[in-house]
Amino acid sequence: ILRLLRRVITGILVIEAIGALLLFVYWRSSGIVAPEKAAFYALFHAVSAFCNAGFDLFVGLPQYPRGIPGDDISLLIMGVLIVLGGLGIPVFIDFSQWPQRRRLSSHTQLTLIIIVFLTLLGWAGLYLSEARVGGILESAPGDQRLVHTWFQSVSTRTAGFPGLRDFKLLLPESRLLVMMLMFIGCAPASMGGGITTGTFGVLGLVFWNTVRGRNVVRFRRRTVPTETIYRAAAVMSISLAQVFLASWLILLTHD
Repeated sequence: ILRLLRRVITGILVIEAIGALLLFVYWRSSGIVAPEKAAFYALFHAVSAFCNAGFDLFVGLPQYPRGIPGDDISLLIMGVLIVLGGLGIPVFIDFSQWPQRRRLSSHTQLTLIIIVFLTLLGWAGLYLSEARVGGILESAPGDQRLVHTWFQSVSTRTAGFPGLRDFKLLLPESRLLVMMLMFIGCAPASMGGGITTGTFGVLGLVFWNTVRGRNVVRFRRRTVPTETIYRAAAVMSISLAQVFLASWLILLTHD
């Protein structure tokens, strides 16, 4: 166990170090950050992105009134860090055992499938709604539309960095999609929150197997325990109740 934990911690530190180095080189060479601050800014934002924290040091600066730089390269680097940080410790442990086992666990496979699905869903949904006439990316270049909507899809699920500059001007359909992605969140035991992709995935498997007329919920020829299904349903029910109650109280006490 200690050996696995050392591998995971080492892997996390290496990922953050690579991200910090890439941000440092780019931000220093492009002049986005002053040379004397580039190293600290790069390290801070690499850790913040990997940990899905959403903290940044750019908000309030005259040249960055809305937060992090909105250029394609910065968003791509930070977006990859967000995705990796949202995979979860069990997935990292699984990856660290890949040289010996040569296979991934059902948990890791389900997590990767759900993350890819949610990322593509959010990416396509935000692009379709905000790149058309009336959207905030209506006049943006093609590469900016693709990168910004991808980053927003990735960041929305708990990192919280703004990929779309005028976030308060999002269309209603985009707001609904953003709320759904925020509610689901990241993988279990990851750097993010939400009901987790695990809960969403298990309930999705229940729906899929029920539609196909199966009495037993299966994934990759393995049966999902009934206890896991009950737990996922409980998490979903409690979370929805909390959201509705908190929303009602806010509406009751605020204009």
